[in-house]
Amino acid sequence: MSPGIFSEEWRKSIHVLMGGFALLLRYLPWWAAVLLAVAAVVSNATWIPRLGGGALMRENEKESLLRSGVWLYSFSILMLLLIFPHRLEIVAGAWGILALGDGLATLAGKGIGGPSLPWNSRKTWVGSAVFFGAGTLGGAAFWWWVASSTRASAPSFKRILLISACTALGCAIVESLSLKLNDNLSVPFLAGGLLYSLQRVDPGIWRDTAGLLKQNFLTGLAVNLAFALTARALGAVSWSGVAGGLLVGITI
Repeated sequence: MSPGIFSEEWRKSIHVLMGGFALLLRYLPWWAAVLLAVAAVVSNATWIPRLGGGALMRENEKESLLRSGVWLYSFSILMLLLIFPHRLEIVAGAWGILALGDGLATLAGKGIGGPSLPWNSRKTWVGSAVFFGAGTLGGAAFWWWVASSTRASAPSFKRILLISACTALGCAIVESLSLKLNDNLSVPFLAGGLLYSLQRVDPGIWRDTAGLLKQNFLTGLAVNLAFALTARALGAVSWSGVAGGLLVGITI
């Protein structure tokens, strides 16, 4: 890293490595984790982004440290700890998706390249695929690591992996969209919400209603695709709007 010269690779490498602190949630009491997160927020909002002459900050972030994704990363973890004080495994899983999924996606997209997504030229298929794969494994591994020591009735690893995969897919889609909301906010909050919600669903419900769910999914896909493509043809939305509309509409 050259002093004062921004390096996306260096920044994302740190982004990934910081996920290792999530493993400490297996041993730390909640209050200690919160105190460390507060210290991280303060540090990341003041002096840490200035390391290396500001080489960790993108050009638009140098005007204000509070606009930096470096600060928002730790802020999101703190908020998740406050939202899920008794479910640190959920925090760890969301952290794993943020650290490994989001971080490695950028490194792979820049390092490997490949065709861009049709709705966002700044994102690649390779990056989104890596986000899904790394996010799935990272989220499941971190969740299992913390849950195996904090909850006697933790789900099986197979179920944890399935829920993590569904969550990582949703986060990968959101991360691929051209949104003004910083990824360090959208990804962890979506991940935490999905991990918490999906693990509360009785697997028997999915089995008993599989036929109806399939029928509703195909109907929702057809109806929303028709509306989305019509809106795109009229110039009312961009391709990212089409993708976002389909994701939200089909889910509803």
